[in-house]
Amino acid sequence: MLNAPTAYCGRLRGYETGASKSVGRNGWEVCGEAEDGLAAVEKTAILKPDLVILDLSMPRLNGLQAAHTIHTEDPRIPLLLFTLESIERPLEEQARRAGFRAALSKGEGIFALSQAVEELLQGKTFFLTASATMSPADSDYDFKSATEELNKK
Repeated sequence: MLNAPTAYCGRLRGYETGASKSVGRNGWEVCGEAEDGLAAVEKTAILKPDLVILDLSMPRLNGLQAAHTIHTEDPRIPLLLFTLESIERPLEEQARRAGFRAALSKGEGIFALSQAVEELLQGKTFFLTASATMSPADSDYDFKSATEELNKK
């Protein structure tokens, strides 16, 4: 891992300063920002960040569409959905299918964002759902259990 991992932020509207400060405070560097989903895809391909943070509501390509494209082009880049939307189970499932390894509502705050970034950089997942908040360990456990079930069949 790099000494100062880089994060790429898609449009976080209203959270740019707080998110950037949070990222910088933890020794991470914001290497780029974009105004829309298409620009996020293009900049990610050029900048090759260690992590990408995307909003759900972005023009041209929404966060799910941008994530799917980024994940298809480079599945090694962890994607984090940070949005005003409440993370209900259907959105969590859509996010996972699009390639996100983390999702949380902006209402969870900057501390939760920092925790999610740390977990992703360690190769873990992090999903905070409105219906049942899951810790990173819980989300890893669920993934392992599902994988074990598939392997039994």
